[in-house]
Amino acid sequence: MVLNPTPLALSRIDNWGPSIQQVGQTASNAMVIVQPTFNFFSIASGTPTFEVHWFACTSAQANISSDVTDGVFANTLPAGCTEVAGTQTNDSYTATSSEQGKYLGVWTKATVAGDWRAVWSKTTSAALIGAPVAPVVSTGSPASANLSDTGVTINYSVSTVGNLGWSVRAAASAAPTVSNLSTSSWQSADLVHGRATLMSSGAGNFSVTGLTAGTDYVAYIGVIGGGGNSNLYSFAFTTTGGSSSNPVSAQPPVLTPEQAKNQIKPLPVIVQPLVAALPALSKPLVDAGGKVDLTAGDFTGLVSASISGKPLDLTVASTGGLTITVPNGKAGTTADLLLNFKSGTVILQDAIKYIAPVVVSAVPERSVSISAGSAKLSDASANQIRQAAFANMANTNIVCVAYAANGSAAAKAAALATAEQACALATKANPNLVAAPVTVIVNKAKAKTSAVGIKVYH
Repeated sequence: MVLNPTPLALSRIDNWGPSIQQVGQTASNAMVIVQPTFNFFSIASGTPTFEVHWFACTSAQANISSDVTDGVFANTLPAGCTEVAGTQTNDSYTATSSEQGKYLGVWTKATVAGDWRAVWSKTTSAALIGAPVAPVVSTGSPASANLSDTGVTINYSVSTVGNLGWSVRAAASAAPTVSNLSTSSWQSADLVHGRATLMSSGAGNFSVTGLTAGTDYVAYIGVIGGGGNSNLYSFAFTTTGGSSSNPVSAQPPVLTPEQAKNQIKPLPVIVQPLVAALPALSKPLVDAGGKVDLTAGDFTGLVSASISGKPLDLTVASTGGLTITVPNGKAGTTADLLLNFKSGTVILQDAIKYIAPVVVSAVPERSVSISAGSAKLSDASANQIRQAAFANMANTNIVCVAYAANGSAAAKAAALATAEQACALATKANPNLVAAPVTVIVNKAKAKTSAVGIKVYH
């Protein structure tokens, strides 16, 4: 406080108000009273004593108020203002977060020889703002996009503006520091890197290219802002594809059933083209194995296939169809089919069903009323053949037996022609039936009235 050389009773205080500073700054940036000048006239002598009190208001106070000696000190603060506790002797004050968004002022009381004057200052003209805080980098939504053999787009979100730096390192490499990233202090481990000046907070992204297929990486992000360095944000990813020069012949790892189940991933993009082929896998396979043709689905991009850890020979047609050679198995059991695509793995549970081969000789035979050598089928004979073809819709095989009148070549040929005519009608009626070669048996009695026998089975 600045006083006249001759301390007398107080007469006037100059118009003044504190200057604005930021909340939470150091003492060197504290809210400091602008010292008023007091003028005195001759009533009493002595040295004045002073009280200093800070107050915070919900709205700015543009006028000075004062209280003079009248026997009672009212100490009435402006409306919406409250005194900051513990500041009675502070001629400077460091504002705290509790004053953020408010307007600070100060009142002072000077007393000399029993005479006093109190004055309330104007407040700061603007609300106090918070001290700068360090940026926070978090995961974007989604965390990444456009993942490919050689690149990816990393999405992120940042709480404040600042200078952003990013890099991609091999997963086995040590992490960088935020200072490395935000100041572009790149190191040999930074395989790909970049920086940007953020003019606004919120969502952002950057694209990475030039990576190696089928490799594990970690992307790192750091931001330096007015409040210092951010956290070190990291996101791990693996590029698609692999390094095999002959992917169709590449052999998959041998997996236990538990490992195979754990390897299942939600891959609707892969599974959807395969749905049309699934009905073909519902047909049982004999325990000796064999070829399975899946022509309805699209298996483009298939690298390898295996059953119970056994690699399969496979051929992917230009149309997307698949032919696999299934190994033998135990009758009455099932096996999972594991398909390794460039973009992931699909496991078709219980896709292969092994059954014991049918003993054809034990399959009941249906007789067709026709004589050996007949060149034309009667309506009754045709109906018997159709009924045999559709006796069980689960049947997939048909065997026709021809009965010849004798063992001559001519008799056998005549009987064969009649039986082949009958089998042709059966497979035309039910295209699901696969015909085996006709067997010719010499039986004079049957050759006259029931020269064709039909066996259908699953």
